[in-house]
Amino acid sequence: MIIDYHIHTKYSDGNCSHRDIVNLAIDQGVSEIGFTDHYGIYPNDWTASEEALPALVEEVLSLKEEFKDRISILLGLEVDYYPEKEEETKVILSKYPFDYLMGSIHFVDGDNFDSDPKHPIYEKYSIDTLYEKYYDTLIKAINSGMFTTMSHLDLIKKYNYVSSKDLSELYYKIARLLVDKDIMVEYNTSGYSRPCKDFFPSDEITSILIKEGVKFTIGSDTHTQDHLLRNYAMAKERLKKLGLKNIYRYGGKAPISIDTFMSK
Repeated sequence: MIIDYHIHTKYSDGNCSHRDIVNLAIDQGVSEIGFTDHYGIYPNDWTASEEALPALVEEVLSLKEEFKDRISILLGLEVDYYPEKEEETKVILSKYPFDYLMGSIHFVDGDNFDSDPKHPIYEKYSIDTLYEKYYDTLIKAINSGMFTTMSHLDLIKKYNYVSSKDLSELYYKIARLLVDKDIMVEYNTSGYSRPCKDFFPSDEITSILIKEGVKFTIGSDTHTQDHLLRNYAMAKERLKKLGLKNIYRYGGKAPISIDTFMSK
């Protein structure tokens, strides 16, 4: 069974319509997809605005019904977490019937570290300090209770800036917290196409998460048609090597054995 739970459209920073992706997914033998356009309470040019959410939700729900006999379509959202706006964000999102919400950290102290490897934030802070601030925000996001899943858990490494510290104890702490809160982690296959040339999360973190019993979903972080299912075959083999047994679906559905994942 083939699934892809991380897909962006023209409502945020993707270049495809929902219908374009649905038709492509059917052609590629995908069984279940989830749309996850960006949303953040602070507006910017790559997120869906609060005003756009009703139309976005209506379009996905309409396609879900139209294509229900050909593909399973889920309504998700990738939500930027801002600690100071936690309660306001919860109120806004509670208005809609999302199947799942993915939590993401793209900002540290108001600066988007994800946008440019030469962003001033990389001069403002040492890499070790940036990692500390990033994971502090991530822990707050997990504790917020807002999210079904945490997306690209170690996005802070995107531009291949690596902390000099041994963070294994921190990763164990995060893993145990995820299990305690019953929050899944997305294995984001886009990382292998980024400057870091590594999946999100890394082998080190993934191994710790698996050891501690964290559940995994999977997503391509699609923004263009050629992104759908990108690096999936490689990701499957990597996860098998690391000892993962199942990839989890949403809505209490039976997990997919890693051995049969990607089978049409």
